[in-house]
Amino acid sequence: MTKHNKNIESDWYKFQEEICDHFNNLGASAKTNVTVDGVRGSSDIDVVVVSKYLGTDFKWFVEAKYWNSNVTKEIVHAFSTVLQNTGADRGFIISKNGFQSGAIEATKHTNISLYTFDEFKKKTSHLVQSNILKSFLNRTMLTSTRYWGHSKKIRIKYDLRYELFDEREILSCAIILIIVTDLIVDEDISYPLDISRYTGMQVDKIDSFHELMNWLNSSLNELDRRILNAEIKMKNNNDFNPEYEYFTPDIMRLCTKEKIDKFFDYSFLPEADRELMIKYKKEVEEFKSGRNKLLRSKE
Repeated sequence: MTKHNKNIESDWYKFQEEICDHFNNLGASAKTNVTVDGVRGSSDIDVVVVSKYLGTDFKWFVEAKYWNSNVTKEIVHAFSTVLQNTGADRGFIISKNGFQSGAIEATKHTNISLYTFDEFKKKTSHLVQSNILKSFLNRTMLTSTRYWGHSKKIRIKYDLRYELFDEREILSCAIILIIVTDLIVDEDISYPLDISRYTGMQVDKIDSFHELMNWLNSSLNELDRRILNAEIKMKNNNDFNPEYEYFTPDIMRLCTKEKIDKFFDYSFLPEADRELMIKYKKEVEEFKSGRNKLLRSKE
């Protein structure tokens, strides 16, 4: 092997390892040069990324192309076959130089994304974080279901219900859901993150995604503890008679988020509630569409 070829191989290796390190630094588990078995044989993958967090898991494959030329559509087609064969959730082709127009066209309606290395670092940070935030979305839904399962009279009696501008340190499910969903649909979470605008009171700024997860965990833990303490008192007083359903007012507000559909895990819901939510979301979208047409006709 010539010195020139050795340098190319060394640069490609560093490129691949940088991609792997980026995912590991985000909290996912990434490995390089992995042989993956599929339904039609095995495939060699440059970088395999997996993550499991509070019931949310994914498997991504990465092709690292340290080429001086643009990546072609043939590479995209071959990689798409690998993803289908192995059942990966998503694929990335990371190019040193860029992509031919045919390669970009070939990714339409596929689960493959094409990025230069700088684009990749920015975009995938949000993708990994969004998958983790989805677990908080599911967890908050459970807490919301427990809260709204009690009548208004009972919630007031056991100090679970309070007015919107009542200055308490315990956030409501509604506020936590708004914060989580806004962060999920945001293309770029910037730190330090100021959530005072959601809470209506001064809160310390959050300086990293790690701090954000700790804050969400702490807020939900305290909310769960408060509901549990109230339910223990209800049981002791023979007042515990909840009527649970997942489709709460908090979730109805969630349905109005335009971009939330691709992040929401409908399989998390029982079939009846899932169908009800999908129907309600469709009605909201139809209402918005009709309103926009009316406004345009008046212009």
